[in-house]
Amino acid sequence: MTTPSPADEQSIRAIFEALTAAWDRGDARAYAALFTEDSDYVAFDGTRLRGRVANEEAHRVLFSSFLKDTRLVGELDSVRALGPDAALAHGTGAVVMPW
Repeated sequence: MTTPSPADEQSIRAIFEALTAAWDRGDARAYAALFTEDSDYVAFDGTRLRGRVANEEAHRVLFSSFLKDTRLVGELDSVRALGPDAALAHGTGAVVMPW
């Protein structure tokens, strides 16, 4: 396992925090903006969203319906550098329903 620099790990952890903050606000645009244009996102139910636009559109619908007023909680368990410009982060998370 290759350890990322402290600055890189801090940046990755900040992205994770920004993801949860955007989710908690129900902000689909901000949530999707944290993924690359060509991202490949697989949701908990197996739904596959290809690209940032698809991610934003799907979360806009979810945040205005089933996931309205939910919170995303979790933490990163590990961050591993794969190369000079890529890393793999493993984390856990759960959606907290408003009730």
